[in-house]
Amino acid sequence: MQAHLGGLALGLALALVGVLTFVTASQERLLQKWMGSTVDHGQFPAARRALRGQGMVLFLSAASTVLVSAGPSIGLAGEAAMAVVAALVSIQALLIWRLYGNRDPFVRQILGETASMAFWVGIAGLFLWAAAERFAGAGRLEALDLVVAGMAVHGATVMRICARRLRG
Repeated sequence: MQAHLGGLALGLALALVGVLTFVTASQERLLQKWMGSTVDHGQFPAARRALRGQGMVLFLSAASTVLVSAGPSIGLAGEAAMAVVAALVSIQALLIWRLYGNRDPFVRQILGETASMAFWVGIAGLFLWAAAERFAGAGRLEALDLVVAGMAVHGATVMRICARRLRG
């Protein structure tokens, strides 16, 4: 089976954003810009932990996306490969739950906006593709195509929110 190029590209993009997130968390100047000028410096440790957690979620997303995208082409298959993917996704879900529960309004804003945007853009995209299949003879999509598209919408939304936050 051939590697899924969209999934590989998405995995690399997630890894890159994860690195940028860790860099932001470890440099005081970037962290201050991220948090805003009116924020008390006492909140920096919590913000640093939250950003590092988000970076970890991105790395786990990258690892699972690359594994699913390239695994079959390099001979990974079967129950063991599925168990590794399930473990990565479970750890990622626990980290997201933990990040969401930290009561940080910015993290909640990101999660709320990205969930809403990914849902509505995803539903609109699926509807348009279904119409194209029925009326224009478009080919069928694989489940991984849908996952990559959904994660790309989610990632673009997070980047937009973060860029807006860094601009002030």
